[in-house]
Amino acid sequence: MEVLWNTAAIQIYKALDGQVRLVGGCIRDYLCRRPIHDRDMATPLTPDIVEKKLSEAGIDFISIGKTHGTITAKIAGRPYEITTLRKDDKTDGRHAIVSWTTSYKTDAMRRDFTVNAFSADIKNKIFDYTTGRSDLAQGLIRFIGDPEKRIMEDYLRILRYFRFWSTISTLPIDEKVLALCAKHADGLNQLSDDRLRDEIYRIIMTPKAEEALSAMKKSGILTKRILEIPFSKKQMEELKKNSISKKLKKLGFNV
Repeated sequence: MEVLWNTAAIQIYKALDGQVRLVGGCIRDYLCRRPIHDRDMATPLTPDIVEKKLSEAGIDFISIGKTHGTITAKIAGRPYEITTLRKDDKTDGRHAIVSWTTSYKTDAMRRDFTVNAFSADIKNKIFDYTTGRSDLAQGLIRFIGDPEKRIMEDYLRILRYFRFWSTISTLPIDEKVLALCAKHADGLNQLSDDRLRDEIYRIIMTPKAEEALSAMKKSGILTKRILEIPFSKKQMEELKKNSISKKLKKLGFNV
């Protein structure tokens, strides 16, 4: 079983004086005994302090996401996003205006699904402020709180629901959630082509992609605009390598 805290994550932990936890998908994957691709981290420290401590520790970083609270450390060519704990002050379906908090629970409750709201300390103690662990055991993808409210906060969550359902769930697509996704499908028009394309590509690469995409098309979520967004050259190469192109053409994708 892959370790949760690798050498680089421990290095960042020490640089930030232990004021940091791993969060989100890496813990979900760890619990599912799947390979961990990204180790995202959260801290009560402000972005300025994170930059200062990383610099003092000799760790390279980039600050492109600083206005949203994210500093990305670079160790051995790999990125490690370190985000200050946040709470949403205002959302519009695309962007969130956030402020900082020192509460890991508050930060967890602003996330999309229960299986993405975990955090873990250096001793591998996993903090589950929702029903994440039991939902994961049941193969259930559940929005945190009111599903409609969470969708309206960020319409990309419509597509993320299908990605995580296709990756994790052992249950049929929830008809009530499907209806809500279909109801708010027009909200996807507010999002950029890049965000839509990358999320659709991730869905395509999941185990139950054909079933997920068919349900999306039937319910009107796969709009003409989404179907015609061109994939990147690298994505097209992967699609051809996996012999998926024919199935995508049947669904109406421009591949």
